Amino acid sequence: KEAETKYNELKAQDEADTKAAKNVEELIENIGEVTLEDEYAIKAAEKAYTALTDDQKAKVNNDVLSKLEEAKTKLEELKQQATEEEQNRSKANAVAKLINAIEEVTLEDKDAIKAAEEAYATLTDDQKALIIAEYETLVKARETYDDLEAKDALDTKLAAAFTALVEEIGEVTLDDEKAINDAKDALANLTDDQLAKVSKDTLDALKDAEAKYNELKEQDEADTEVANDFIALVEAIGTVEEDDLERIEAA
Repeated sequence: KEAETKYNELKAQDEADTKAAKNVEELIENIGEVTLEDEYAIKAAEKAYTALTDDQKAKVNNDVLSKLEEAKTKLEELKQQATEEEQNRSKANAVAKLINAIEEVTLEDKDAIKAAEEAYATLTDDQKALIIAEYETLVKARETYDDLEAKDALDTKLAAAFTALVEEIGEVTLDDEKAINDAKDALANLTDDQLAKVSKDTLDALKDAEAKYNELKEQDEADTEVANDFIALVEAIGTVEEDDLERIEAA
C-alpha cells in the first residue's frame, strides 16, 4: 500500500511538472512574430520559465526555449530602432495586449492578471494615459478574480467540513444514526461546485456507512422482536405448576 501511495504521489508530481512546462511553452509560442508590443509577453514567458523547478525546466522543449531567446534578441533590436513616442506607444500596447488576453475571468487567470498588473505598474504616466479603458478592464478583472477566489475558498472549506463529518463516523454502530444523518444533511446542502471538491472515496464511505447502519438496525429490530416473543411466552406461563413443564420447555 505504501508503495502504491508513493507511486501515485510521484505520478501526480510528474503530471504537474509536465503541465507547468507546457504552460511555459504555450506562453513562448504565443509570442509569435516579435514586435515592440511583445515586450511584456516575452518578460512574462521568461519569468514563468525562471520560476520552474529543475525537473520542470527539463520538460520544456529546447526548440521552443530557443524561440524565447530569439524573441528577446529581436525585441532589443527593435527597441534600439524606435523613437521615444513609438516606445511609449509600444509599451502601452504591450500592457493592453496582456489585459485583453484575459477575456472571461476564471481562477486559472491568477498569473495572467498579476502579470498585467505588474506590467502596468512599470508604465510612465504618459504611457498609462494611452490605455485608460484597458486599465479599467484590468481593475474589473481583479475584482472578479478576488470574488471567485473567495467563493472557491468557501467551497473548499465546506467540502472539507463535509469530509470531516464522514471521517468522524468511523466504524459504524447503532449509535451513529445522528452522525450519518448530519453528514447526509451536509451533503444535501453542498452546491455542485462544492460537491466537485469532495472525493469519490468520501461519498462512497458515507453510502457504505448508511448501508451498514441500516443492516445493523434491521438486525437489532429482528433481535428485539425475538426477545419480545420470548418474554411474551415467559409471561404467558404465569404461576408454574407441574402441568406447565411442556409450555416452559416450549418457551
